[in-house]
Amino acid sequence: MTPDAPQPSAGAQDVLITRQEFDPHMYALPAGSAVLIEDLQNQTSLGTALESVEANYPDFDFSALLGLLIQNGALTALVP
Repeated sequence: MTPDAPQPSAGAQDVLITRQEFDPHMYALPAGSAVLIEDLQNQTSLGTALESVEANYPDFDFSALLGLLIQNGALTALVP
């Protein structure tokens, strides 16, 4: 949506949609992020989920995903 921005390639892409104060925002997720989020939603431990994602996505950046989730209020609970 930015003038003169490079055109994205056609294909599926994982996106995080947050609605802080009911104002929706979309964020493109790096490869592997949706897999990690889904594993955590299914109550897979963080360590196990990270090992799995990093084995399949060697360039996965957990700190970038964690920052995005915290900054946008996407983390709602910690499960022991």
